[in-house]
Amino acid sequence: MTTLVYISLAEDETIRSYAMDRDGHLQLRQRVPLAGGPSALAASPDGQTLYCSLRGSKAAAALRFEKDGGLQLLGSRQLSADACYLAPDKTGRYLLSAYYGAGMATVHRLESDGSVGPEVCSVNTAQRAHCIETDRSNRFALIPHPLDANSIFLFRFD
Repeated sequence: MTTLVYISLAEDETIRSYAMDRDGHLQLRQRVPLAGGPSALAASPDGQTLYCSLRGSKAAAALRFEKDGGLQLLGSRQLSADACYLAPDKTGRYLLSAYYGAGMATVHRLESDGSVGPEVCSVNTAQRAHCIETDRSNRFALIPHPLDANSIFLFRFD
């Protein structure tokens, strides 16, 4: 069984996929050009889609995993700011985004093909929101903030 590794390279504006052997050696398989400074990556719960924050263009891209492990761009959606973190909820129906500089979080609906749909919720938190995840029950969204706020914001996710 081949282990695939996906790495975003903002300065090269690419996502690269590698095959990793048992010894940890990597062999380049694909370079996917992705303008806008690809950054944070997150896979859908069903393993069909990869989401990527495009921090330079303030967007989120959706890419379909192909059977051979390659990636095919489905499209992108403008975001409110440059998201430093993306995570789908446990159902795979929503994409949550945290914005470090803007001090906020958003939720976008995910379309049936995995592409990023319209924003359905936005909330201001505090500066340095650097992660957002739902809990195991998918009923709450947690957003940690280091330094100034030094807290974890907790929201009901419904």
